[in-house]
Amino acid sequence: MTHFARALGSAHLGRRAEARAAVDSLASIHARLLARGESYWAEQVAIERLGAQAWLELATGRRADALALMREAAAREDATEKSAVTPGPLAPARELLGDMLMELGRPADALVEYRRTMAKEPNRFRTLDGARRAASATGDRAAAAAYASEIATLTGAEAPVRRRR
Repeated sequence: MTHFARALGSAHLGRRAEARAAVDSLASIHARLLARGESYWAEQVAIERLGAQAWLELATGRRADALALMREAAAREDATEKSAVTPGPLAPARELLGDMLMELGRPADALVEYRRTMAKEPNRFRTLDGARRAASATGDRAAAAAYASEIATLTGAEAPVRRRR
């Protein structure tokens, strides 16, 4: 997870060499897991590597390659069952695809991906906020308001403030 987070953060900050090093680390971890016969975890790392590579490609201006890799990561994650001992992905690939589509100025397509993420990973703040932003960018005020309401409920923002006497 650390290498995945480093890769994403570095790619977003334009630190391509650091992102490349983190992607390379993920590839190495993937190879070690395969060698140990840990196919489930190897696939999880492969999905993270694809997502990280996608964001690195985007950082280098290769938009089509970035989208293709991110879509592959999302498809592979969709085809994988969640382990019973983990809470789910750190950053779902489909959510990251939505983020990428937003960055590319395609909010309608992003909203589709955020909604698909919510079907599999409900009540994720980042997904709900992405959907809210995408709905707002498409001009769908009702959907944006509904997502904002879900965020408020999730975060407890609707709860009244109690003052102590």
